[in-house]
Amino acid sequence: MYSLLKRFYSRFRIALSTLALGLAVVYMWNGLSIASNEILVKLPAISSEENVLVVFPAVLRDIWPNRFDRTDQIVDGRDLSLYDLGGFDLLP
Repeated sequence: MYSLLKRFYSRFRIALSTLALGLAVVYMWNGLSIASNEILVKLPAISSEENVLVVFPAVLRDIWPNRFDRTDQIVDGRDLSLYDLGGFDLLP
């Protein structure tokens, strides 16, 4: 009986050790794969005491202002509020 329990506990310890080692390997492998996919970027530092100019991306309206300011011509004085709901009352 004693030898049976001794054999069970020795196998149980081996199984737990194997499980712990497997979990540690998965954790380390995941950490190494994340670390190997990082791209190091060295951002430039501002060395002057001048003000910083912030530039926003331009939209098409900034590039061609005359092309997009024709809404008055397109609307031509019509009331476009009917088009918001399709011009129909859906509820009776």
